[in-house]
Amino acid sequence: MKRTLILTLCSAILAVSSCKKKDEIIVIIDPPVPAPCQMIKTNLSSNLFQLSDVLTYDDKGRVVKTLSSDKNEVTYAYSSTNITQTLGKSQTFNINYVLDDKGRVGQENISETDKIVYVYNTDGYLSEVKDIGKQGENYSMVYSYTNGNLTKIEKKGGTPDPTSTINISYGADIAVSNFFIPSISDLPESMTGVLSRYFGKPSKNLPTKITRTLPGRSLIFSYEKDAKGNVIKFTNTTSAPYESQSFTSTAEYSCK
Repeated sequence: MKRTLILTLCSAILAVSSCKKKDEIIVIIDPPVPAPCQMIKTNLSSNLFQLSDVLTYDDKGRVVKTLSSDKNEVTYAYSSTNITQTLGKSQTFNINYVLDDKGRVGQENISETDKIVYVYNTDGYLSEVKDIGKQGENYSMVYSYTNGNLTKIEKKGGTPDPTSTINISYGADIAVSNFFIPSISDLPESMTGVLSRYFGKPSKNLPTKITRTLPGRSLIFSYEKDAKGNVIKFTNTTSAPYESQSFTSTAEYSCK
């Protein structure tokens, strides 16, 4: 699962004044119990390739390792203030995620001079992502929401496309926190990856379509769930300007 510019839930509102401060931190940093079913393996395939990932969890339901069939390994170490993502085994590359006072990722440190800053709105949703380098801000991504779903991402600045827009449509299916959408979907990993619970409130529904202005193309998503509500099959069909192609991901779960 690749890293890109990568769903928390305030699960029980005990009091309006305490939910944002207390419950989010408990759920994000120290979830009381793991999810009833955990995704333990994914198989991504097309007519060009096949790739599988095995996921390992700790006793708090957090992903601590992913290992792909091409031997790429990613590990995650958690503390109350940081998450360290280590890519590779012999030759490693570390990414440090700094958590804010609500347990959300506030900053991603890629190197001594390069970082990504995450900004949240008053409702708790991720609203802006800023890529900052040695010379200052390289570009930003502005996130817009409709009815509890992320519906637009606008990129401003940077190369090769200084301005571009991603529009996201949704169906009626409710999003599930134990399903991680393969990164080939073009959605940001903060929305779909194994650390997505650390990036503010999630969209409430499963996305069904993406349209991009640069390059001008569409992606159509479909899902299949089992009797327990786990997403066991995800299909991503890509259209022009590229040759139309379909990617399918199946998922296996371990349920308690």
